[in-house]
Amino acid sequence: MGKKFTEEDIQRVFSLARLHKVAKLGFSFFCNTPGLDMTGYIKLLMFFIKENLLLFGHGGVGLSWVRIEPSSRIKEQAIKDGIISETTDLFPTSPSELSRFFYLNPKLKLEDFKDPGNKTD
Repeated sequence: MGKKFTEEDIQRVFSLARLHKVAKLGFSFFCNTPGLDMTGYIKLLMFFIKENLLLFGHGGVGLSWVRIEPSSRIKEQAIKDGIISETTDLFPTSPSELSRFFYLNPKLKLEDFKDPGNKTD
């Protein structure tokens, strides 16, 4: 996503956060980003679980989907990956259309990722 920090930077911030329990902390990460493979996704989920347990009571970690926005690098990537086309209208007209506007990494072929808003189970 173009951020200029490393896993070590993130771990250092979380170590400091756990030491200073008086501070209320919130962290947010995108899941299913371009370039993320299954190993990276599992690492992210494990990190999410671990840090939420360790920060319980004074903060936490959230995960969210990447929204494809007009005139953005994620839109260019989504077109390149075949997720949307150049002519895709990125403004939904109904709640059922909303799931089309989130980046779904084609390398992660899990059925649950194809439509985050569709709960047919």
